[in-house]
Amino acid sequence: MKASVCIDVRLEGRADRAVLVAEFPAVRADDDEPAATKLGRGELFETIGFLNYLRETVLGPLAARRVDAMPRGVRHLETVAPEEAHDLQATLCGYDRNEAGQALLAAVDLYRRWSDAGGAVVERRHHAEKLTLQYLHDVSDQGH
Repeated sequence: MKASVCIDVRLEGRADRAVLVAEFPAVRADDDEPAATKLGRGELFETIGFLNYLRETVLGPLAARRVDAMPRGVRHLETVAPEEAHDLQATLCGYDRNEAGQALLAAVDLYRRWSDAGGAVVERRHHAEKLTLQYLHDVSDQGH
């Protein structure tokens, strides 16, 4: 099953979209808005909830697959994949805009590394990814 991870960036009235295709459930917020947009509006509870969802449905299973363990969200991950569990700590944050932005960036980094290494089929749009990550950096820094 293919699903898409979409992150929208609006620049000068047009939308650029980065679409990453993977074999995991769709990774979008419940109301179909990207996490970076929520962070930009200061919706920290929503952003933190999204990070939790991302760990449970995408990053945890990817981590388990890296060590040939049964993908079960993040259940028993510290035992079956201790190095990956340690890396996942970077996706945790407190109620802080900058921390949440750094956690989202860490999640993007782990997804890229782990999906590339795992042989997942990923359709990348590099220009849109670059714009998306710049937007995420910008909204992360707005709180300071």
